[in-house]
Amino acid sequence: MNATLCLSGTNHQIDIMDLIVDIAPEARVDPDVSPQPRGKDTLPHPKMRGLEKMVRGKFTYVQDLDLPGMLHARIIRPPHVNARLRRIDQSAIGELQALGFFVIHDGSFIALVGPQEWPLVKGTSRLAAACDWDHGGGLPEINIFDHLNATHASRFAVIDGVPSVASVPDALKSPNHAARFERPYLMHGSLAPSAAAANWTGKKLNLHSQSQGIYPCAPALQTAWTLRKTKLRLPMSQVPVVTVTAVPMMRRLKP
Repeated sequence: MNATLCLSGTNHQIDIMDLIVDIAPEARVDPDVSPQPRGKDTLPHPKMRGLEKMVRGKFTYVQDLDLPGMLHARIIRPPHVNARLRRIDQSAIGELQALGFFVIHDGSFIALVGPQEWPLVKGTSRLAAACDWDHGGGLPEINIFDHLNATHASRFAVIDGVPSVASVPDALKSPNHAARFERPYLMHGSLAPSAAAANWTGKKLNLHSQSQGIYPCAPALQTAWTLRKTKLRLPMSQVPVVTVTAVPMMRRLKP
Protein backbone atom coordinates (compact mmCIF):
# COMPACT_ATOMS: atom_id res chain seq x y z
CA MET A 1 0.00 0.00 0.00
CA ASN A 2 1.32 3.45 -0.96
CA ALA A 3 -0.55 6.34 0.67
CA THR A 4 0.11 9.43 2.74
CA LEU A 5 -1.80 11.60 5.17
CA CYS A 6 -1.51 15.32 4.41
CA LEU A 7 -2.20 18.43 6.46
CA SER A 8 -4.28 20.78 4.33
CA GLY A 9 -2.56 24.04 3.42
CA THR A 10 0.92 22.82 4.31
CA ASN A 11 3.61 20.52 2.94
CA HIS A 12 3.40 18.26 6.02
CA GLN A 13 2.72 14.62 5.20
CA ILE A 14 3.06 11.23 6.90
CA ASP A 15 3.49 7.94 5.09
CA ILE A 16 0.66 5.65 6.16
CA MET A 17 3.13 2.79 6.60
CA ASP A 18 4.82 4.84 9.35
CA LEU A 19 1.53 4.75 11.23
CA ILE A 20 0.88 1.07 10.66
CA VAL A 21 4.07 0.03 12.48
CA ASP A 22 2.50 1.32 15.71
CA ILE A 23 -0.48 -1.03 15.36
CA ALA A 24 -0.17 -4.36 17.14
CA PRO A 25 0.25 -7.28 14.68
CA GLU A 26 -2.61 -9.16 16.32
CA ALA A 27 -5.02 -6.23 15.89
CA ARG A 28 -8.13 -7.27 13.92
CA VAL A 29 -9.13 -5.27 10.83
CA ASP A 30 -12.69 -5.21 9.52
CA PRO A 31 -12.47 -5.22 5.69
CA ASP A 32 -16.16 -4.25 5.38
CA VAL A 33 -15.97 -1.02 7.40
CA SER A 34 -17.05 2.10 5.50
CA PRO A 35 -14.59 5.01 5.14
CA GLN A 36 -15.26 7.84 7.55
CA PRO A 37 -16.42 11.09 5.94
CA ARG A 38 -13.91 13.91 6.00
CA GLY A 39 -14.48 16.17 8.95
CA LYS A 40 -15.16 19.86 8.57
CA ASP A 41 -12.67 20.82 11.25
CA THR A 42 -8.99 20.94 10.36
CA LEU A 43 -5.93 20.78 12.57
CA PRO A 44 -4.71 24.19 13.77
CA HIS A 45 -1.61 25.47 12.05
CA PRO A 46 -0.85 29.05 13.16
CA LYS A 47 0.37 31.35 10.43
CA MET A 48 4.06 32.17 10.78
CA ARG A 49 4.35 35.92 11.20
CA GLY A 50 6.43 37.61 8.53
CA LEU A 51 7.03 34.46 6.46
CA GLU A 52 5.47 35.83 3.28
CA LYS A 53 7.62 38.99 3.43
CA MET A 54 10.73 36.88 4.06
CA VAL A 55 10.06 34.79 0.95
CA ARG A 56 9.46 37.93 -1.15
CA GLY A 57 12.56 39.69 0.16
CA LYS A 58 10.54 42.50 1.76
CA PHE A 59 11.07 41.67 5.42
CA THR A 60 12.82 44.23 7.63
CA TYR A 61 15.60 42.63 9.68
CA VAL A 62 17.54 44.17 12.53
CA GLN A 63 20.44 44.53 10.07
CA ASP A 64 18.17 46.76 7.95
CA LEU A 65 17.41 49.27 10.71
CA ASP A 66 18.74 52.77 10.07
CA LEU A 67 18.31 54.94 13.15
CA PRO A 68 19.24 58.65 13.18
CA GLY A 69 22.93 59.08 14.02
CA MET A 70 23.42 55.33 14.22
CA LEU A 71 26.92 53.86 14.52
CA HIS A 72 27.96 50.39 13.38
CA ALA A 73 30.35 48.14 15.31
CA ARG A 74 32.41 45.02 14.66
CA ILE A 75 34.31 42.91 17.20
CA ILE A 76 37.77 41.52 16.47
CA ARG A 77 37.60 37.82 17.32
CA PRO A 78 40.66 36.08 18.83
CA PRO A 79 42.21 33.05 17.09
CA HIS A 80 40.71 30.82 19.80
CA VAL A 81 39.12 31.09 23.21
CA ASN A 82 42.40 30.93 25.17
CA ALA A 83 44.26 33.55 23.10
CA ARG A 84 45.17 36.87 24.72
CA LEU A 85 45.91 40.16 22.98
CA ARG A 86 49.55 41.21 23.40
CA ARG A 87 49.74 44.41 21.39
CA ILE A 88 48.23 46.38 18.51
CA ASP A 89 50.15 48.23 15.82
CA GLN A 90 49.52 51.83 16.86
CA SER A 91 50.06 53.12 13.32
CA ALA A 92 47.04 51.09 12.17
CA ILE A 93 44.94 52.59 14.97
CA GLY A 94 46.07 56.07 13.93
CA GLU A 95 45.13 55.45 10.30
CA LEU A 96 41.66 54.20 11.26
CA GLN A 97 41.03 57.09 13.64
CA ALA A 98 42.03 59.52 10.89
CA LEU A 99 39.29 57.97 8.73
CA GLY A 100 36.68 58.66 11.43
CA PHE A 101 36.61 55.29 13.20
CA PHE A 102 36.54 54.70 16.95
CA VAL A 103 38.70 51.91 18.39
CA ILE A 104 37.38 50.23 21.55
CA HIS A 105 40.17 48.44 23.43
CA ASP A 106 39.79 46.84 26.86
CA GLY A 107 42.22 44.04 27.63
CA SER A 108 41.72 41.37 24.97
CA PHE A 109 38.44 42.93 23.88
CA ILE A 110 38.83 45.05 20.77
CA ALA A 111 36.24 46.45 18.40
CA LEU A 112 35.88 49.09 15.71
CA VAL A 113 33.00 51.56 15.47
CA GLY A 114 32.05 53.82 12.57
CA PRO A 115 29.14 55.55 10.81
CA GLN A 116 28.99 53.31 7.72
CA GLU A 117 28.85 49.52 7.64
CA TRP A 118 30.90 48.53 4.57
CA PRO A 119 33.88 50.84 5.30
CA LEU A 120 33.72 49.47 8.85
CA VAL A 121 33.92 45.88 7.57
CA LYS A 122 37.06 46.73 5.59
CA GLY A 123 38.51 48.67 8.53
CA THR A 124 37.92 45.71 10.83
CA SER A 125 40.06 43.53 8.55
CA ARG A 126 42.83 46.14 8.74
CA LEU A 127 42.61 46.29 12.53
CA ALA A 128 42.55 42.48 12.87
CA ALA A 129 45.78 42.24 10.84
CA ALA A 130 47.42 44.73 13.24
CA CYS A 131 46.70 42.60 16.33
CA ASP A 132 49.40 40.40 17.89
CA TRP A 133 47.93 37.53 19.89
CA ASP A 134 49.46 35.26 22.50
CA HIS A 135 48.08 31.86 21.55
CA GLY A 136 49.04 30.40 24.92
CA GLY A 137 50.10 27.09 23.39
CA GLY A 138 47.00 26.95 21.20
CA LEU A 139 44.29 24.36 21.35
CA PRO A 140 45.23 20.69 21.83
CA GLU A 141 45.63 18.74 18.60
CA ILE A 142 43.51 15.72 19.47
CA ASN A 143 40.95 13.47 17.87
CA ILE A 144 37.70 15.09 18.96
CA PHE A 145 35.78 11.79 18.88
CA ASP A 146 38.31 10.00 21.09
CA HIS A 147 38.27 12.98 23.48
CA LEU A 148 34.47 13.09 23.72
CA ASN A 149 34.25 9.31 24.08
CA ALA A 150 36.72 9.30 26.96
CA THR A 151 35.53 12.35 28.92
CA HIS A 152 31.95 13.26 28.06
CA ALA A 153 30.36 10.01 26.86
CA SER A 154 27.09 8.60 28.14
CA ARG A 155 26.80 4.85 27.71
CA PHE A 156 23.52 3.04 27.15
CA ALA A 157 22.61 -0.60 26.67
CA VAL A 158 21.01 -1.26 23.28
CA ILE A 159 17.90 -3.37 23.87
CA ASP A 160 15.91 -4.45 20.83
CA GLY A 161 17.70 -1.83 18.79
CA VAL A 162 16.89 1.01 21.20
CA PRO A 163 19.43 2.74 23.50
CA SER A 164 18.04 2.24 27.00
CA VAL A 165 18.96 3.33 30.52
CA ALA A 166 20.23 0.02 31.83
CA SER A 167 23.43 -1.63 32.97
CA VAL A 168 25.91 -1.91 30.14
CA PRO A 169 27.31 -5.47 29.98
CA ASP A 170 31.04 -6.07 29.95
CA ALA A 171 32.69 -6.19 26.55
CA LEU A 172 33.06 -9.61 24.96
CA LYS A 173 36.53 -11.11 25.14
CA SER A 174 36.41 -12.28 21.54
CA PRO A 175 33.76 -10.27 19.68
CA ASN A 176 32.94 -11.38 16.14
CA HIS A 177 31.72 -7.95 15.10
CA ALA A 178 32.69 -4.37 15.91
CA ALA A 179 31.41 -1.05 14.52
CA ARG A 180 31.83 2.63 15.25
CA PHE A 181 29.45 5.34 14.06
CA GLU A 182 30.36 9.03 14.09
CA ARG A 183 28.79 12.26 12.99
CA PRO A 184 30.36 15.72 12.60
CA TYR A 185 30.74 17.65 15.84
CA LEU A 186 27.93 20.21 15.67
CA MET A 187 27.94 23.77 16.99
CA HIS A 188 24.90 25.99 17.32
CA GLY A 189 25.83 29.32 15.77
CA SER A 190 24.71 32.12 13.52
CA LEU A 191 24.93 31.69 9.73
CA ALA A 192 25.53 35.42 9.22
CA PRO A 193 26.76 38.43 11.23
CA SER A 194 24.58 38.74 14.29
CA ALA A 195 23.09 42.12 15.06
CA ALA A 196 21.35 44.24 17.63
CA ALA A 197 20.46 47.93 17.56
CA ALA A 198 20.57 50.02 20.74
CA ASN A 199 19.37 53.60 21.20
CA TRP A 200 20.10 55.53 24.40
CA THR A 201 17.72 58.51 24.66
CA GLY A 202 19.34 59.91 27.79
CA LYS A 203 16.53 58.49 29.89
CA LYS A 204 15.80 55.08 28.42
CA LEU A 205 17.67 52.34 26.53
CA ASN A 206 15.76 50.91 23.56
CA LEU A 207 17.30 47.67 22.35
CA HIS A 208 16.16 45.87 19.18
CA SER A 209 17.26 42.28 19.33
CA GLN A 210 15.98 38.77 18.73
CA SER A 211 12.88 37.43 20.42
CA GLN A 212 14.78 34.37 21.68
CA GLY A 213 16.16 35.00 25.16
CA ILE A 214 14.43 38.36 25.76
CA TYR A 215 13.53 37.55 29.36
CA PRO A 216 17.02 36.56 30.61
CA CYS A 217 18.53 39.36 28.48
CA ALA A 218 16.57 42.12 30.21
CA PRO A 219 17.71 41.51 33.83
CA ALA A 220 21.30 40.93 32.64
CA LEU A 221 21.33 44.36 30.96
CA GLN A 222 19.71 45.97 33.98
CA THR A 223 22.48 44.59 36.18
CA ALA A 224 25.30 45.54 33.79
CA TRP A 225 24.01 49.06 33.28
CA THR A 226 22.42 49.58 36.73
CA LEU A 227 19.12 50.41 35.01
CA ARG A 228 15.70 50.21 36.59
CA LYS A 229 13.18 48.07 34.75
CA THR A 230 11.31 51.17 33.58
CA LYS A 231 14.51 52.46 31.93
CA LEU A 232 14.96 49.45 29.62
CA ARG A 233 12.79 48.61 26.63
CA LEU A 234 13.23 45.48 24.51
CA PRO A 235 10.90 45.62 21.49
CA MET A 236 9.98 42.11 20.36
CA SER A 237 11.70 41.39 17.05
CA GLN A 238 10.88 38.68 14.53
CA VAL A 239 14.49 38.45 13.44
CA PRO A 240 16.82 35.49 14.22
CA VAL A 241 19.84 37.37 15.53
CA VAL A 242 21.80 36.59 18.66
CA THR A 243 24.01 39.29 20.13
CA VAL A 244 23.78 42.59 21.98
CA THR A 245 27.45 43.53 21.76
CA ALA A 246 26.59 46.90 20.20
CA VAL A 247 25.14 48.08 23.50
CA PRO A 248 28.30 48.63 25.60
CA MET A 249 30.13 50.10 22.60
CA MET A 250 27.50 52.76 22.08
CA ARG A 251 27.49 53.64 25.73
CA ARG A 252 31.25 54.13 25.77
CA LEU A 253 30.96 56.58 22.88
CA LYS A 254 28.30 58.62 24.64
CA PRO A 255 29.76 62.02 25.68
